[in-house]
Amino acid sequence: MSALAKSWSASTESRWLLPGAIALFLVALTLLHWGWYQHALIRDTVEYHRYGEAMVNGHVPYRDFAVEYPPGALPAFGLPAVGEPSFSLYDHEFQILMALCGVGALAAMSLALRALNASVERTAAALAFFALAPLVLGSVILYRYDLWPAALTVAGLAAVLARRERLGFAAIGLGVAAKAFETLARAGIEPEVVTTSPIKIACHVRTEDVPKAVAALHDAFELGAA
Repeated sequence: MSALAKSWSASTESRWLLPGAIALFLVALTLLHWGWYQHALIRDTVEYHRYGEAMVNGHVPYRDFAVEYPPGALPAFGLPAVGEPSFSLYDHEFQILMALCGVGALAAMSLALRALNASVERTAAALAFFALAPLVLGSVILYRYDLWPAALTVAGLAAVLARRERLGFAAIGLGVAAKAFETLARAGIEPEVVTTSPIKIACHVRTEDVPKAVAALHDAFELGAA
């Protein structure tokens, strides 16, 4: 096969990788609604619905009602609440929003891998890994907003690789902060002070909570033993 033919073949194959990965991802999400995936469900959307309803009705987060998540998480709670749907409809719309976040993350991954000149095989493996991850993580991914910060972070990496550093680092920071605050909330730790600068976000917690906070963040971001 000539070099031109090989190049055309690789281009044709790579063109179908993203649509194929998106289809695989949506099939994986659909399978989470069946069988043992639906046993012992943990629905964080119950709390998200309450937050969303309050925002739609004009209440200001942090001032009018307590929120244990950072501002970056609020769009994921508020958008499905537009129109004040019942919880059942809100839950359905939230899952659609998370599916769109997953699709966006896959598209950003594809752009990032292209910027790195990844081979067709490497790109296919990376996209397939993400697309099939819901089957390993389980139905919890349907009822938590984790795909929102994941999409922001991957989009940020893609922007940095495209030499849009300011936009990229802003998206990465927002994505990491959204996940970090959720992790602390789940560990029962409430930040006392949050400060920001152009290069970092600092979160201050009580001294006695520091070891627990460090351990929780290490586990969440897979940084190794605390």
